[in-house]
Amino acid sequence: DDVGRLLLFRLLAGVAFGGVIPAAVALVSEFLPERTRASAVALVILGQAVGALLAALLLGWPALAAQSWQMLVLYAGMACAVVTLLLLLLPESPRYLALRDPAGAKLKAVLAALRVDPAGVMHATEAPSARMRLVELFAPGRAQGTALLWATFIGVGWPLSFFTNWLTRIYTEAGHAAAMGVRAMAFYSAGAIAGGLLLPLLSRRWHHDRVLLGTLAAAALLTVLLGAVLATGPAVLHLGAALLCGVFVSGAFFLLYPPAVRFYPTDVRATGIGAAVAFGRIGNTISPAVAGLMLGAGLAPRTVFWAMALPLLLSCTALWLFHRLTVTRVAHVAA
Repeated sequence: DDVGRLLLFRLLAGVAFGGVIPAAVALVSEFLPERTRASAVALVILGQAVGALLAALLLGWPALAAQSWQMLVLYAGMACAVVTLLLLLLPESPRYLALRDPAGAKLKAVLAALRVDPAGVMHATEAPSARMRLVELFAPGRAQGTALLWATFIGVGWPLSFFTNWLTRIYTEAGHAAAMGVRAMAFYSAGAIAGGLLLPLLSRRWHHDRVLLGTLAAAALLTVLLGAVLATGPAVLHLGAALLCGVFVSGAFFLLYPPAVRFYPTDVRATGIGAAVAFGRIGNTISPAVAGLMLGAGLAPRTVFWAMALPLLLSCTALWLFHRLTVTRVAHVAA
């Protein structure tokens, strides 16, 4: 009975935490101008990785390490309660308020605090939808883009989950000591933070889709390279490859959200981003099992890395088609 209740509460917690990032991305994107939106959204996603790193460091602190797991969960719940109180003080975005109540006092107060021109906000606001928001993702002119975004998210989630769950273990499968696998994971994590900080800055100079396309291509190439040098290459080579995989594989994940932010209108933006994240979890869920089956069947680690690189090429293709679709649409509207 206790196990059943624990599983139920873990499921509910997963649903709640899974909805936080899409909502945060939608809110931040609606507060910021387009020229800084992609970088800011990527930094929001980076906060998830930094939070996980801080949690790991805190758990190594003796005072917390001596606590029971129930107390650790309680502390996490208290932290979430503090964040919830802060969110209650945060207003809705001007675009959302303009969509719901164009003449409302809340909108006027937010525009005054942000010193935003009301005419610009009202001009940029879309008409609200009367239909179900999930159905709106497949409205005319939107279904193809939604499918391509889902494919992009799935292709990135596949290797991301593999590196997170299997990198340390696959080092031992390749004949290395367990300590080397831990070092490789540390290099990968450091690269992930560096990628989350540096790659979004490139979106200030070039179109975000092009930056993400280059990141996906580099991630696929480096994943194959790590598999090729893992068993026989010198430590400096495969640890360097692990570092660069962190930069580009995790970096691709940090850059995933802005295309969805740009594609969906305000009224369905959080729903569209959340659905893309949910389908991306397909890759997150399947890839560790696939890696385990391949290694259990006696396949070499380099073959597993090939299997992790192929979905990145799928993402690259889907994003290229998505870019052509959306750029063509913008050019047609402008004409």
